[in-house]
Amino acid sequence: MADSYGRKKVLLITLIIYFVAVFFTSMAPTYPILIMLRTIQGIGLSINPIGYTLLREKLPPREWPVARESLHQHSRLGLP
Repeated sequence: MADSYGRKKVLLITLIIYFVAVFFTSMAPTYPILIMLRTIQGIGLSINPIGYTLLREKLPPREWPVARESLHQHSRLGLP
């Protein structure tokens, strides 16, 4: 999908989906709605492969390990 519509555009759309779902998850009034919103968050987290691709395009090869590890640390801490 990112190759068809553009990586930056797809990355932006998935980030918006993720942040909107995070916002509404914090106010979920019932458990089923919470589960539905968490599912949408998971869809929004499909940005990881796009992020890795953009890193490889924009950075020189010697900086890939540091950038990749930075993304891993954000995932471990629960940050987008």
